[in-house]
Amino acid sequence: MNPYRDLDDAYQRLAGHRHRRPILSGPGGDLDGIVATIRGYTPDSGPSDQTLRSLIGAGRTNPDALTVVLYALAPELRGRLSRTATGEYHADALGDLALVVLDSDLDRPGLAHRLVNGAHNRVWRNARRVHTRGVLNITTTAPCPPDRLARLHDHRPGVAVDVADAVANRVDLERFQ
Repeated sequence: MNPYRDLDDAYQRLAGHRHRRPILSGPGGDLDGIVATIRGYTPDSGPSDQTLRSLIGAGRTNPDALTVVLYALAPELRGRLSRTATGEYHADALGDLALVVLDSDLDRPGLAHRLVNGAHNRVWRNARRVHTRGVLNITTTAPCPPDRLARLHDHRPGVAVDVADAVANRVDLERFQ
């Protein structure tokens, strides 16, 4: 399972489709140019942030715009994750990236880096929550037989013993000797 391949295939279908409606209006409608602008956020994140804000805004009505955002941010997210992480972990990370993109504050600078950090932190916290720490001891409670409970009740310390019961117990014991 390689979620990045699926995302790459979806992007390649978008980029190769000639009669698609434009994702961004105006100049810069070339998808490869848009992706290059988003990925080139260092040292000046201004153009990248503006492009991301436009795409995320367009993504409310055109889901292809969000596919381009995920495709542009996926390499940095993949670089942040361990190479030994499972395919399921990478798929969760891409899903969390999509959630962070849809739910983040878009006002501050460094938007691409903040989105990837948010997705990485979110998937890492969720993965840590799943693991059990320490030893798990399974215990069961078995009910006691009623006659044992009665005997325990009779021999409680500090409880006055009925004189007649004590005499009857002594007589029973003397009879067997």
